[in-house]
Amino acid sequence: MATPQQLQLHAPLSGVLVPLDLVPDPVFFSRVIGDGLCIDPTSTTLCAPLAGVVSNVQASGHA
Repeated sequence: MATPQQLQLHAPLSGVLVPLDLVPDPVFFSRVIGDGLCIDPTSTTLCAPLAGVVSNVQASGHA
């Protein structure tokens, strides 16, 4: 049996993790589109954590 490979997915930007309860957007803090977290950016550089294609955008328009 093959050993499973570990995948590390890094955040696409530097920043501070903020609980959704503290985000000043009702769609996020009320979890309309589910649980998650917020990254308050501390830099202006956005990096792709891995190669891929964005294929799902919420109908609400929120990321």
